[in-house]
Amino acid sequence: TSVVLRVVEDPNFGPLIGFGLSGAVAEVLHDRAFCITPLTSSDAQELVRSIRGFALLQREHSPADLAAIEDVLLRVSWLIEECPEICALELQPISVRAAGQGVVLRGGHVYVRPEIGKN
Repeated sequence: TSVVLRVVEDPNFGPLIGFGLSGAVAEVLHDRAFCITPLTSSDAQELVRSIRGFALLQREHSPADLAAIEDVLLRVSWLIEECPEICALELQPISVRAAGQGVVLRGGHVYVRPEIGKN
């Protein structure tokens, strides 16, 4: 199973972290959940469990490593708080392995605002 993690800037709320399954079906269904940064451990757990496709991460024969997904969400939240020059970020696809085996980031983009007033 693959997931996507996005950071977007909302003009009213600031940085938002979005999470969802990766792939065409997820894109068509718009199955994404968002949360305001910074995330707490509880926020990360709730974000992962709030998507409609969560059942796909909990397949009986091979449940996904939810702790690893939540860890990535918390680390990205920390990064966004520490580096306010990052205005957007997308990590996709993130291949999720079986419980206890982690995740593998296969691609990503980070967008940084240009410095204001730099000559």
